[in-house]
Amino acid sequence: MYKSFFKVLGGVALAGGLSCGSALAMGSGLSAFVVSGDGQEVTDARTGLVWRRCAEGARWDGNNCSGVPGTYNYNDALARASRAIGYDDPAPNASLPSTEKSAAGSKPPANSSGWRLPTVYELSSITDRSRSNPTIDGAAFPGTPASWHWSATFDATNPSYVWIISFYNGYASNIGPYNKGYVRLVRGAVLNPG
Repeated sequence: MYKSFFKVLGGVALAGGLSCGSALAMGSGLSAFVVSGDGQEVTDARTGLVWRRCAEGARWDGNNCSGVPGTYNYNDALARASRAIGYDDPAPNASLPSTEKSAAGSKPPANSSGWRLPTVYELSSITDRSRSNPTIDGAAFPGTPASWHWSATFDATNPSYVWIISFYNGYASNIGPYNKGYVRLVRGAVLNPG
C-alpha cells in the first residue's frame, strides 16, 4: 500500500515545483539543483547533497543518461554503493557483502569515495510531486525510471522491510529486501528529519 511522505517522514514537508535549467530555480528564487561541470553529478543547494545524475547502470554521455539503468535487490544495491568509485560499472552480483539491518534513520553504509544509498528522507527530497511519471526534475536527473528506488532506511515498525520511493508518483512504501529496484547514489552528510 502506498504511503504519503507525510506519514513516512513524520509530517516533514518537502519542497516541490522545481523548474528546468543548469541551476534550476525553486519558487523562493534560490538555486535548487546545480549540475557539475562534467554533467555527471547534481548538487542540491537546499541540502548540500551530491547525487549521481544517472540511475545506476546508466552513464552520463555528455548529453544524456545512456544505457539501461539496472535493478538490484537490497544487498546488490548496497554492494553497488560500496564499489562506487567514479563511474565504473561492475557486475551487480560480484562479491556481495554481508549486511546488517540498520535501524530506521541510522547512517547508511558508505564507501571510501563517499557514495552510498540515500536515506528515505534524502531520496524523497529530490522528488517533485508537481510532476508525474517520473516525479523528478528531468533536466537535473534525465532518464530516471518512473519506478521504485531503494533507500538505506529500514522500516522501524517492520524491520524486515526497507523503505523505497516511487518516482512514478512520489510515494513511499516498504518492501522486502529480496525485491528489485533502481538505485541512485548520493554522498554528503546524512540528512534525517527532525
